[in-house]
Amino acid sequence: MNNQFEAGQTVYSIHGESASFVAQTSSGYAVEPIYEHEDGEPHYGPVKSWPEVYAEPPVAKLHGKVQELEARINERRKELNDLSSEKRTMESDLASMRKRHEENDQLRNLDLWISGAVTHLVKIDHYSGFLIGTVESILGYDSDKEMRLLSIYGGTKNHYRWKMAAYSDGSGSNTEVLLATSEEEARQVAAKWYAKEVAARGRNNQDHAVISLAKSAMKYGIPVSDELREKVANSEVEGRKRTIESAQKEFERAKQRLDAAVADASVPATP
Repeated sequence: MNNQFEAGQTVYSIHGESASFVAQTSSGYAVEPIYEHEDGEPHYGPVKSWPEVYAEPPVAKLHGKVQELEARINERRKELNDLSSEKRTMESDLASMRKRHEENDQLRNLDLWISGAVTHLVKIDHYSGFLIGTVESILGYDSDKEMRLLSIYGGTKNHYRWKMAAYSDGSGSNTEVLLATSEEEARQVAAKWYAKEVAARGRNNQDHAVISLAKSAMKYGIPVSDELREKVANSEVEGRKRTIESAQKEFERAKQRLDAAVADASVPATP
């Protein structure tokens, strides 16, 4: 920018507007804006103050700024496109994850376990029933005072199961468990498993296993059919009878041993 202008000289603003130079002031430049008229002759407007004036239209400078702005816009547009693409990918991944979770509850439980949301477990025994308790009470501790290992096992056709190891290093026998985020949910999970298991055992005529499962269900308030309730009651009666019979037999054997000992004690010693 050249600060030496003559009165009446055509000058230009930073935006490329033309004016007739009047004088330099303490805050800028006094100019008369030039407007084009229908007759083709220039017309001058009232005196205005411009902070800067140029002898030539600052097209190059403006062009550079425009290019810079366009470059920044293009950069932001690319970032927006990248974010949109990333969002679509994440939404697709989440949709796939939800679908997998809908198809298999155990994969949903994996997310819950990692997030620390699991509070209760259902310990499964396919013959003697099931047990509901907190994670700490069900897992317990092995002989080394370390919590037993809980692992997820993958089978065929995307079938997964959670199992509790006998020891913290994963060794020993494994017991299947079901995961839940509350005691109420644990009862719901157990009820769902119970209904499925009873149906399967019933088709295979495994009455003893079905009765054991029904006993566990009744313990936790899980609905049990009237027929099964009757079988459980009869089973308990039969169990008490067998206990009494076993005790009577043991009593008879003990009495026989006692009688034999008394008889031996009463026989005089041979001189």
